[in-house]
Amino acid sequence: MDDTSFDRLLGRLGAGRRDTSRLELGFETRVMARIREDREQQPAFFRMAWRLAPVFVSLFVVVSSWVYITGNDPDIDHIAHTNARHEGIQLVKYMSGD
Repeated sequence: MDDTSFDRLLGRLGAGRRDTSRLELGFETRVMARIREDREQQPAFFRMAWRLAPVFVSLFVVVSSWVYITGNDPDIDHIAHTNARHEGIQLVKYMSGD
């Protein structure tokens, strides 16, 4: 097929446009009904989780900000106060003879 016959074929296709006004009528309504139907078929757990996601995100932000603002007390050595660390130090002292 050469370019001229292809151009003629495209020209004929472009000249004969179909009437799509019947399909356009209520298109948005049909799309929204389809989306609504798909949403209703999802399990209730996923719908509830999606609705509660902003609550959990805001809770995370608040708690993270609170931890960042309060910070750690530099006078307290948290590692030395744990039982596992304390028992390990005692074992090392016992084994080394201190």
